[in-house]
Amino acid sequence: NLEIDFDAQTITITGSADTINSVNTFVDTLKFTTYTQEGGTPTNAFTEVVLSSFGRDDKGASYQITMKFDPAIFDSTKQV
Repeated sequence: NLEIDFDAQTITITGSADTINSVNTFVDTLKFTTYTQEGGTPTNAFTEVVLSSFGRDDKGASYQITMKFDPAIFDSTKQV
């Protein structure tokens, strides 16, 4: 599940995975995701990436990730 709050510039992702290690890899990938505007330098797409909750059972792992996003990545007037 993906929820985006454009006013607060936040994203919440809720889901499940096979292991908590997979979740941690996903969180790290989000932390290091960059974008470049035309003629610019790489910029982090997401900040304050937090694994806000997680759980484990014999079927896998559940998680909720919250983060802030740079509004430029959704701005249709910019070349990203």
